[in-house]
Amino acid sequence: FAILNGEHDWETGLAYFRRAVETNPDSIPGHFWMETYYLQTRRFDDALAEAQIVRELEPHSILGWHLLAWIYFHSKQYDKAIAAHAQMLAKPSPYSFGYFTYSCALRMGGNFAEAIDKAQQAIEFQPENPMYQIGLAAAYAAAGKREEAEKELNEILIISAEKYVSPYLLATVYITLGDREKTFEQLEKAVEIHDTWTNWVTVDPQFESLRDDARYEEILRLIKHPLAK
Repeated sequence: FAILNGEHDWETGLAYFRRAVETNPDSIPGHFWMETYYLQTRRFDDALAEAQIVRELEPHSILGWHLLAWIYFHSKQYDKAIAAHAQMLAKPSPYSFGYFTYSCALRMGGNFAEAIDKAQQAIEFQPENPMYQIGLAAAYAAAGKREEAEKELNEILIISAEKYVSPYLLATVYITLGDREKTFEQLEKAVEIHDTWTNWVTVDPQFESLRDDARYEEILRLIKHPLAK
């Protein structure tokens, strides 16, 4: 994890993940990180295979459902992503991150009212984490509620003076608001500080509209992504 996210050494990172599952085929963390690597490099079928292994190893855990939901989200199968999230959270749960990603899937799938609701639920369970306020700001922006989105965004920026806020996640708000320049400003900052979210940029559908921009390709080169041109 440290080699892949800190040094952006994708090949060595993959080698360590493979060694982990070869040493212990029942290693859930090993299969989790293999799934993550495959997903971040757009190898969707391989990611699904790893997620299925996790589900078989822990059939009653929400982790397997969440891996499936995250794969469907990044492969733009939003109906399947929403269904997997619904299954994951079928029973009441204080799993804030699950509600956060559920909101993302609903938002990208065009279900804006539900996206706002799930983002608000994430905040209810963990109000001290600015990531979930970012999710709400993005949901408001996608729903055309610009005033509400900018209010949340301004509060987040004030918080960022005292607490770490991921610039990558901030970029998801700016791109949803249609501010391309501030989106790149935050993504470039994310690269500079080694924000661990940055490795998702190649597969993240939220940034699809940036892929024809030379600055996007430069970001891929800076993180040494295997799919960089």
